[in-house]
Amino acid sequence: MKKVLWGAEEVGCYADGVNGEDHRREVLCGLLESIGKQTALTRAEAEGIDRLIAELRVEHSDDCGEEEDAIDLLNEYVADHYCWEMETGDLLLCQCEPLFDHMAEPDDDGRHPDYPHLCLFEVERHYGSLILTSQSAPGSALISCWEDWKGMVGDDIQADQEFAYLSDEYLDCLEEAEA
Repeated sequence: MKKVLWGAEEVGCYADGVNGEDHRREVLCGLLESIGKQTALTRAEAEGIDRLIAELRVEHSDDCGEEEDAIDLLNEYVADHYCWEMETGDLLLCQCEPLFDHMAEPDDDGRHPDYPHLCLFEVERHYGSLILTSQSAPGSALISCWEDWKGMVGDDIQADQEFAYLSDEYLDCLEEAEA
C-alpha cells in the first residue's frame, strides 16, 4: 500500500481555472514532485513521475491526457474516500462518496449489509410516473418523473435497474395507503 499524502486536512481547490491551463499544469507538477520528496519510490516510479512532469511542462494536448494521467497518479496517494478531480478547469481535492455494491443482498429489514443507513428502494412505472417502495417501511411514494429517480440514485446506470440503495431519510417519503 502506498503512503497517504492527502486526506481530509488538505481538501480544497489547488488551482483555480481562472488562472489558466499553464498554472494548473505547474501546480500538478509541484504535487507530483512532492510525491518523490515524501515517499520512497522505486527507480521506475521516479522515472515515470519525471517523465510525466516533463510532458506537463512541454506538451499541451487538446485532450488533457497528461493532466488526467497526473490526476490518476495523485489519486494513488490519497486517503480512502478522497480524490483529485478536475472540474471546470479547477484542480480539486475532494471528499468522494464511498462506492458500494447495489447488488448486495439486503438484510431482513431491507438495509445494506455493510451500510445500515442505506435501504433498498424499488421503483415501478405507473402512467408516466414512478411508484417508490421499500421493504424497510410500509407504504409507497409517487415520483413524478424518471429524472427525479435518477437524481435520487445519482447514477444513470443504476437508476435503469429500477432498484437502488438510498439513504434511510427517503423512508419518510413513504405513505401507507388509506383503507
